[in-house]
Amino acid sequence: MYTSEQGHFKEFARGVNYEGKSFTCIFYFLRDGEVSYFHKLHNANKPERSPEETWIWLAGRPVSLYTKDINLTQKVINEDNKDTTIPSNTWFAAEVTNGNQNTTKVSKDEFSLVNCHCTPSFTLSSYHDLTENYKLAWESLIDIYQHSTEDGKKNIEKFLLMEEREKFVKASQEVSCQESKQLSLGLFFLTLSLFFFRLGI
Repeated sequence: MYTSEQGHFKEFARGVNYEGKSFTCIFYFLRDGEVSYFHKLHNANKPERSPEETWIWLAGRPVSLYTKDINLTQKVINEDNKDTTIPSNTWFAAEVTNGNQNTTKVSKDEFSLVNCHCTPSFTLSSYHDLTENYKLAWESLIDIYQHSTEDGKKNIEKFLLMEEREKFVKASQEVSCQESKQLSLGLFFLTLSLFFFRLGI
């Protein structure tokens, strides 16, 4: 069972908890430069079976998780703040980071080891990469991207699959071009209206 995420994982538990809910647990190992691309866990046929995922820090460097809503929110798990839960049907990404949240530069030998606990249990069919096929999420991320700093834009780009990255940047540029044309047209009509107003027409 494989996903498009970078890094290495090993499932070590699958069963039913005391509440009668199925679950899975994996070890997930990320080196510096490897990322968990934007994805979500959602069971389209049975939404109630969509897993939520709890990330638990075990060793190495802190891990930064980015969840996408109206904005992009960063959550860091480390020795002091060991876990966070990602609700089902939530787009998110992750990477190795260091203790300073203002930068993601770490040495080549750095790594992070986490435990990922899914309830209900993870199935490959519930895993979805963020692509242009998910129109609402795609357009929402473009909007976040356009209002980001240059560093913020680079951060978003690296969490997109390589085959989607170029399409995403191109789509963002096209939206910016359309918005510029609409703004220019709006200013033209505003200027024209003021001109006729002054003429008393």
